[in-house]
Amino acid sequence: MVNPRYANAMTFRNSSQIRIVGLELGHTPQGSCVGGVIKLVDSTDVEIENCVLDGSGHEGLTLENCQEVDFRDSTIRNCTYSILTFINSTSVELRNSVFRANQEFDMVNIRDCGEIDFYA
Repeated sequence: MVNPRYANAMTFRNSSQIRIVGLELGHTPQGSCVGGVIKLVDSTDVEIENCVLDGSGHEGLTLENCQEVDFRDSTIRNCTYSILTFINSTSVELRNSVFRANQEFDMVNIRDCGEIDFYA
């Protein structure tokens, strides 16, 4: 859990070959905040597996200029701005994941992207 609540729990910039497995990430205490959970910028070859992203007031997953991102067997919950935002990203797969107890604005934001796949 991250405190202060205006920061992202994890941010990666200009990175590759990232593996995030079995983590529960979010903000403390619960309630509104302005930081997201995982933010990836200009990154490629990313796997997020068996994780819980607790938005606690903002956004679960943010991608900007990313390629080859695999998000699977994970949960995004308690976000009040959106579940995810993808901007100018390609080859993104979301597999066997749950989006729960999210509310408020546009839940899924995808802009200038290609090959974004959601699988049950």
